[in-house]
Amino acid sequence: MYTVAMVAVLLTTLFAMSIPLMIRFAIDQVIGGAAADSWSADLMTRLTGGTLFGVAILILIASLLRAAFLLIKGIASAAASERIAKGLKDRVMQHLHEVKFEFFSSHDTGDLIQRATSDVETIRRFLAVQVVEIVSIVLMVGIVSALMWSLDPKLTFIALSLIPIVILFSIWFFFRVKAKFKIADEAEAKMTSMLQENLSGIKVIKALGREPFEHEKFSGFNKDLKEKVYKLILNFAYFWSLSDFVCLLQIALVMYFGAKWAIEGTISLGTVVAFITYENMLIFPIRQLGRVLSEFGKTMVAVVRIDEILEAETEDDLTVSADGQKDLEPEIIGGIEFKGVRFTYPKGEEILKGIDFQILPGETIGILGPTGSGKSTLAYLLTRLYEPTEGEILLDGIPLNRISKRYLRRNIGLVLQEAFLYARTIGENIAIRGEANEADIVRAAQISAIHHNIEQFDHRYETLVGEKGVSLSGGQRQRVAIARTLLKPMPVMIFDDSLSAVDTETDRQIRGGLMANSAYSTVLLISHRLTTLMEADRILVIEDGAVSAFDTHEALIQQEGLYKRVWDIQNSIAEAEAS
Repeated sequence: MYTVAMVAVLLTTLFAMSIPLMIRFAIDQVIGGAAADSWSADLMTRLTGGTLFGVAILILIASLLRAAFLLIKGIASAAASERIAKGLKDRVMQHLHEVKFEFFSSHDTGDLIQRATSDVETIRRFLAVQVVEIVSIVLMVGIVSALMWSLDPKLTFIALSLIPIVILFSIWFFFRVKAKFKIADEAEAKMTSMLQENLSGIKVIKALGREPFEHEKFSGFNKDLKEKVYKLILNFAYFWSLSDFVCLLQIALVMYFGAKWAIEGTISLGTVVAFITYENMLIFPIRQLGRVLSEFGKTMVAVVRIDEILEAETEDDLTVSADGQKDLEPEIIGGIEFKGVRFTYPKGEEILKGIDFQILPGETIGILGPTGSGKSTLAYLLTRLYEPTEGEILLDGIPLNRISKRYLRRNIGLVLQEAFLYARTIGENIAIRGEANEADIVRAAQISAIHHNIEQFDHRYETLVGEKGVSLSGGQRQRVAIARTLLKPMPVMIFDDSLSAVDTETDRQIRGGLMANSAYSTVLLISHRLTTLMEADRILVIEDGAVSAFDTHEALIQQEGLYKRVWDIQNSIAEAEAS
């Protein structure tokens, strides 16, 4: 399509260039009666019969053809740029799905949204308008200069004398505004990030009465953006005013010397009129070079920002690893072993400090530990959202890093504490991992003790839950997320404090259903509530990034340590509530 657009630009330029020659012919040959003095005048005589009516018809035909090719240029360039923009958006989104999990901990969501939308739109506009404009300017300068030279070399020199100044001024302006575009773009990204954060956390903002503070903070970001954009606009104002002065001075010089030489009889009046027309066609497109270059600077900033995403390291979920070994897709039974595993988050302190433990296939393991001790990190390592800094994790005796990530995640069910639901129906959220019939969806909802609640809704399983499941309570969101995991039996299931928002009775019902339906699965229950953990086969206690105990509930309550202290505290609270 760009080829079509470029051909259309060439033809548009040629038809536009022919009109001043027609006007010159009408003034000098038709009205003035002068003999044809150029190849163009000879051609006009044959085409028009040497009449004003013939010239008028020819100008009309050239204008209509120019308009038609302008339309073709616009349609072709728009279609090509839209196709490129769509492909770029798809590529950015696909890459964001493939980058390493830690990438998102160092980038604001609002900033990434702006890169995938606003920055891509900047590139699209440049491709749709400015690329074609550059070709048009080059063609215009080349063709007009050649035509003017053929008419009068001396006046051509006058007509082109100030153009180098305009070009140099445009290049200087480009380098000046390029840095300012980046500053303004980053300021807009900060404001977008804060807006996204506020809308996502509106419930917390209202609950804490933080509206005035957040508004003031947003106003500060907005003011900063306004000031940076204002400085950018000032630079444009200086450029346009000065470039307009140079362009108008160029036209004035052509008019002055053209009129002077016409009076002296050196050149014809028709030639002067043609030169003035050509000068207008030439000088203002060259003036637009400043806009083109400024848009190019803005586009370069957008390209760099998008390239930061596309160059981000991916999870490299390849079928063949760097050492040439093919990634494995073994049958997973559920045996798990951590051997000297250490892990440090990017730009953070060491979380796991040499973890060693072994879990047998089919065991239900409870995991207890203080906040920040590394419990959730175990879940992230098992699903390969993160890789160990040191040590090795084995799944059924196979190193975890030898198993395909996608295959691994299809066989490990992970339910997080902060349950994320899509803005779809409850049924669609439960069946999000794959196709499922209504009976399977209901069975999973019954096991997670959410079926009864769903039946109370007007549209039952067709109820829309809103963005992030906002229309459901915290406990309901957790249970829908659990149902989503239980829909398809998996050899390993991890519940990362995912029962924290439900009451004790519901917790007991879910655990009962879970035990009955996961008899052959290895289950990891991470929780601070000992009633959730006490029925597990064994309980892993983590303190300060290391395993401090790993035994049954009965054994642990007889040993001094964290588990016994928490047991005593929770028992005392339960007894106090009972009395």
